[in-house]
Amino acid sequence: AALQPDFEVAVCPGKLHYSPRPPCHCRGSPRRKRRRALIAAVDFGLALAFPWRRLRRRGPVPADPHRVLVCRVDHIGDVFLSLPALARVRAHYPNAQLTVLVASWAAALLRAAGCQDQLLVCDPPWWVAKRKSRFGRAEAAGGWLALWKMILTLRARRFDLCIELRGDVRQIVAFGVLGGARFLLTRRRNGGAGLADLALAINESMHECDQNLALVGALGIVAAPPVFPEPCSAADVRRVQEVAVLGQGDDGQREVAPVAVLG
Repeated sequence: AALQPDFEVAVCPGKLHYSPRPPCHCRGSPRRKRRRALIAAVDFGLALAFPWRRLRRRGPVPADPHRVLVCRVDHIGDVFLSLPALARVRAHYPNAQLTVLVASWAAALLRAAGCQDQLLVCDPPWWVAKRKSRFGRAEAAGGWLALWKMILTLRARRFDLCIELRGDVRQIVAFGVLGGARFLLTRRRNGGAGLADLALAINESMHECDQNLALVGALGIVAAPPVFPEPCSAADVRRVQEVAVLGQGDDGQREVAPVAVLG
């Protein structure tokens, strides 16, 4: 049987529409049962490793943090879809020192967006191994030593608020718990939620951009932020306004349709 894509693209005159397929809600499927069992085992191990995180009294969301850390060590596309949420954090805490932590392949994107006060770069060993198996190479800045140095850097800066957008248990532990943040916000995804001060169950059928906005919305952030300066040239903008390549047609020719740039 042919594989079905997890998205549908509908082309209308002057419009490109993307709609995710609804997720499977088969709660009793073997795959979901194995996933839940694995998450439960991970959470049990973390509860034994960090018992004080479970027992300590969790305070309210900081109203006026002085130092805020946003972690999005992820694929560059996911980092790009985090920019609207990052803009809302910047607008909501105008007087805070905002630091963003990303991997080396997404650093140029954050520098172009330019909404953070400081940019930290770290390639954790699990990402180095993943990219090496996929691209046949690994970033020189990555590895266990780089991760340990980053943890020490985060502890020295004593962040009042850490927002871990990916919901990755490894990054929750490394950057949020071991990093020493006073308040840790993340999403419930693959374990580690019990270590956070606030962990939200996000509907994963939503677009990734909306998921990020829902997570930072837990901080009381609802106002729309100003638009980022576009991290591209005017020629790039004109090209995107003209056409979008949709793929190969039945006749082997490239299908194109006009699209509008979201502002």
